[in-house]
Amino acid sequence: MDQFGTQWHVVKTARFKETYVKLQVMEAAGAEAYLPMVKIPRHCLRIGQTQLEPLFPGYLFVRLDLTTQLLALRRLHAFQSLVCFDGKPACVEPELIEDLRRRERGRGYINLHVSKEPFQMNRPVRVIEGPFQGHTGLFVRYLDSTQRVCILLDILKTGVRLELPLYAVAAAPSVGPVPAP
Repeated sequence: MDQFGTQWHVVKTARFKETYVKLQVMEAAGAEAYLPMVKIPRHCLRIGQTQLEPLFPGYLFVRLDLTTQLLALRRLHAFQSLVCFDGKPACVEPELIEDLRRRERGRGYINLHVSKEPFQMNRPVRVIEGPFQGHTGLFVRYLDSTQRVCILLDILKTGVRLELPLYAVAAAPSVGPVPAP
């Protein structure tokens, strides 16, 4: 908590209303708001999808003092709730917000890019698109004559092999020894 009693919190908003709530937070509630945006690669866009979208759809970071600004926050249109754990509003470390802003590099968005480096066998990869987005698995192999890869994803304590488009995975940082599949 800083000298003025403000902390970063996570606010759940109505989907597709993140920017609208951000403007309301700044104008009506008098608080600082941050909505990290990402630039979606062109080959990943669907019909009608914009190229810039929230990194966390339906969520917004808000820096405020809950004792004085919570009522104003709750009155905002498209505001749904504060994200809470064990009945207490979740606080976000300022370093996380600073890191996200640093990744924007002054562009106003974080640029998602697909690694052009070949993946190594049994090394971690992260799914960056599709229903398994955010999950980490192990690279198994490239599939013959296609732009697809096979990865081993640990779901519910069991290894599942998935075939995904090459652009849907990225190399993940290695954190120690990698278990054999």
